[in-house]
Amino acid sequence: MGSDVTLEQARLVAPLIDGPAPVDPRLADWLRRVAEIGPGLAARAASHDQDASFAAEDVVDLRRSGLLGLCVPEQDGGLGAGLEAFMQVAAELGRYSGATALGFSMHATQGLWSGPVMAAMDFPSADVQAHRSRLAAHNAAIVQQGRLCAQAISEPGAASAGSAPFATQARVVGGGWRVSGHKVFVSMASHADVYGVLCTEIGGQGLVGSRADTLFLRVPADAPGLKVEGAWDPLGMRATVSRALRLDEVFVP
Repeated sequence: MGSDVTLEQARLVAPLIDGPAPVDPRLADWLRRVAEIGPGLAARAASHDQDASFAAEDVVDLRRSGLLGLCVPEQDGGLGAGLEAFMQVAAELGRYSGATALGFSMHATQGLWSGPVMAAMDFPSADVQAHRSRLAAHNAAIVQQGRLCAQAISEPGAASAGSAPFATQARVVGGGWRVSGHKVFVSMASHADVYGVLCTEIGGQGLVGSRADTLFLRVPADAPGLKVEGAWDPLGMRATVSRALRLDEVFVP
């Protein structure tokens, strides 16, 4: 799909927020993509909500539209959306399926805070280059293979409120970490290709496991020791399928 969308055409998209149509032709194009796949999402939303089942067909549509790469930098083949554009696209998706919009936000925002957030921090150049190399490979999998990413953040206890280190721990070992812990409300559990896991690094180089030692590690869904568990039968947003994630000595290189 191209980005040669006129302002008049953009008005047909009918964005969620009242006001003039978006001036940015790229945003107009992204909203048009949502409008094209939206009716299919809406047609499936009720049945998936009733059954508390994951709308895998919606992910197929998102892949086909190119929107899974919304927040991937253009230099990595993505669409290069920032936070404001992401919010408008996610809000528009929510008009058709709230659960799919939530899952999409879990996927897409990783491109924002593992990219621009990292770039805003003062790290040694060698660390920045190593991160950039890993991120480029990860982004390529999203754009070229349609990799779907979930986020494993919430935990039982004070960590989710930001008042304590994450109880999920990454113990330093040769070549990487061994990660153990319990995450809850992991949207798209059992359906994502990778999980972004927030955890606390312990051991090695004098680290003692404070909030300053928080890591965000990419864990493949098929990693030995990773298990999705628990029932999912909530009152609302049932199609997010936000089950629990158990990590038992999962090795992350």
